[in-house]
Amino acid sequence: MYMTHTHTGLSSLRVLALDICTSLATLSSLPTTLEKLSLIMQNGSLESVEDASLPKMENGSLESVEDASLPNLRDLTITNCPKLKRLALHAISLEELDLWGCEGLEDLDCKGNIFTFL
Repeated sequence: MYMTHTHTGLSSLRVLALDICTSLATLSSLPTTLEKLSLIMQNGSLESVEDASLPKMENGSLESVEDASLPNLRDLTITNCPKLKRLALHAISLEELDLWGCEGLEDLDCKGNIFTFL
């Protein structure tokens, strides 16, 4: 399952909380109005977060119900998030983390990650 705001009419969305998701594989083209993103995956199905340009976002956290991890997340790209202060990634399969325009980032928590590209 894929989710993009262009197909769902979410251009004014400020808060996105997806709790106990079981089959979300890719989250892409998030709206720039998003201020908070919270993903809680039931089985760690999320593999990719793409084209996340979130200038109003202040907090970002990716975590799972199972052992606080997203075991299948391999690629995360976040761009133009100047208000993002904390990003907690507990994704043991994460190979590529691409952060651009995140000047306010103070805390990056990547427990258990071995990156091939950062």
